[in-house]
Amino acid sequence: MKYLVIMWTAAALFFIAGLCIRKSRKPVRLSLFTKVLPDEVSDITAYNREVGKMWCVSSAVLFAGGIAEAYAPSFSILIFSFICTAGVGISVWWQSKIEQKYGIK
Repeated sequence: MKYLVIMWTAAALFFIAGLCIRKSRKPVRLSLFTKVLPDEVSDITAYNREVGKMWCVSSAVLFAGGIAEAYAPSFSILIFSFICTAGVGISVWWQSKIEQKYGIK
């Protein structure tokens, strides 16, 4: 039960972050603490939509891991471990592809 709470809380936070990023008028990176200047991005709305989608996809994986906890607790731990290791690398790779597409130097 504790993994369900952890994963769904994280999923909710990721989803809320994704929605806020999608609505933001300033460009936002994967790390919420690094700044991107608006003149570095060719289309801020599309850029933020892509970054927000990345956060929402991460949210969906965590939500699925919470559902898996009800049926196979060891499998949910595997999903959580995947998000904590490979998921970070995939997010960084995805962010670099977004930055290449929208012209961040």
